Amino acid sequence: MRTVWAMLLALATIPTVPQPALAAWVPNGNPVCSAFNTQNAATLTSDGAGGVIIAWTDFRTGDTAFVYAQRLTASGLPLWAIDGLHVSTSIGGADEPQIISDGADSAIIVWSDSRSGGSQIDIYAQRINGPGVTQWTPGGVAICTAANYQLTPKMVGDGVGGAIITWYDWRNASHNDVYVQRVNSAGAVQWTGNGVPMCVAAGNQSSPTIASDGSSGAIVTWWDERSGAADIHAQRVSAAGAPLWTLDGVVVCGSLGEQYSPKPVSDGAGGAIIAWEDLRGDADVYAQRLNGSGAAQWAVDGVVLTGAGFQGACDADSDGSGGALVAWIDDRVSDSDVYVQRVNAAGVPQWTAQGVALCVATSAQSSVRVDSEGTGGAVLAWQDYRSGNGSVVYAQRVNALGVVQWASNGAAVSQELGDQYGADVLSDGANGAFVCWTDNRAPATDIYATRITAAPASVETPSGPRSRIACSAAPNPFRQGTQLRIDSADAAPVTVTIVDAGGRVVRVLTSPASSAGRHTIAFDGRDENGLVLPIGVYSYRATVAGSSATGRMVVLR
Repeated sequence: MRTVWAMLLALATIPTVPQPALAAWVPNGNPVCSAFNTQNAATLTSDGAGGVIIAWTDFRTGDTAFVYAQRLTASGLPLWAIDGLHVSTSIGGADEPQIISDGADSAIIVWSDSRSGGSQIDIYAQRINGPGVTQWTPGGVAICTAANYQLTPKMVGDGVGGAIITWYDWRNASHNDVYVQRVNSAGAVQWTGNGVPMCVAAGNQSSPTIASDGSSGAIVTWWDERSGAADIHAQRVSAAGAPLWTLDGVVVCGSLGEQYSPKPVSDGAGGAIIAWEDLRGDADVYAQRLNGSGAAQWAVDGVVLTGAGFQGACDADSDGSGGALVAWIDDRVSDSDVYVQRVNAAGVPQWTAQGVALCVATSAQSSVRVDSEGTGGAVLAWQDYRSGNGSVVYAQRVNALGVVQWASNGAAVSQELGDQYGADVLSDGANGAFVCWTDNRAPATDIYATRITAAPASVETPSGPRSRIACSAAPNPFRQGTQLRIDSADAAPVTVTIVDAGGRVVRVLTSPASSAGRHTIAFDGRDENGLVLPIGVYSYRATVAGSSATGRMVVLR
């Protein structure tokens, strides 16, 4: 793979007859990183010049993870070092990268960092310019180095070249809280050392996510257990780092049942629209709009966007007109399909009632991501098991009227041998999309990317074995327990192996799996000896009939 990149780079410097704009993109995707060992958790942003910058977690040196990045032009040519630029250069380890454009040709990357050793996990960030030169302190700027764990950082731009970052924080030791920090374009933190508390109420606060307020501040949302169940709360922070709403946040949804995984997007008027997974009935997707003062604008506890069946795992983005685009995984018919809905500023769904079906292909679809085109439409990518032989990546475009623009049930992004999963998607501004993903076509696990044009070509499906299993955990993060959901094409026993951050096996779970389809295994957050697992990030691998799938989950206390 490296030889291919070297040839492309060499050819890029030789005067040639003008070629089509997408000449460097190849069927089934271009290798972004094919270094030794495992790479995963890829995410991308615009480079401000028609291309993209991609960041990922990289295990090329062994068991320790680091963060790497690569810039690709609009035509698919890599501009930085082969296999990527080493971003988190300190010893220790780095994971959970998030990336945003700084509004120029540069990007800001944030990650969770283990350089302090022991049980300490901190938050660091770095800015990289267009030529691939890091701009801040070597190894990254410390965003938070408070005691214990800080995990799952999320980030938005501050509108002036810097970023606002949120995370969930265990410095209290009795429960986890939500904090936020701002870093300017020069890499200087702007607010109270180790962050401004968004919520330090009793009970756990988890999975914070963030949207810009349009005034160099932000709106942070999270799920909150202060009431004994999981509800959705939010807080707005000013450009100066002052919380603007009720102490410890306003209630977005406090309905019966539990609510998880909030996804906020800016409403363009100082507030936000927030979508979430809601268990007040079976499982649905709801949304609510808060104005700049934190007052709910729609029905109490939100507007339901879905119908019968089970819906969840939602993602959201602004529609560019004060509303939102919300996508989710939907079990209303069979398996797990992909749906999307546009809701306007008044909370009225604009498309087909209960959502537009983007993919109802056989077998399961999962892990949908959506990116707005800014004019009411969107591009989406997801993980797809329709072949019956494991996961591939598909994508779809929907216009402002809710009409799908590409092939029925989606355009194949890559169908190479081995699994493709963990896709992220970005509109290219020209009726197409960039997509990056984790790819198992080689013996190692690599990062690939492609650009889909306005009329994507078909991709041939190669013959040969694929993984025949998918798995996920919900809720995730969790405090007392979670459900491991395994979708298998084989009627064979299921084994799930759970491993801690140090690579040690802490629990092995099994299910007889007497038939193909979905199987659920309860995990109580304890090790093989019945001891409660400490807070942290754990990996799990589900195996059925020689095929396997992996994921990560976060244990809270």
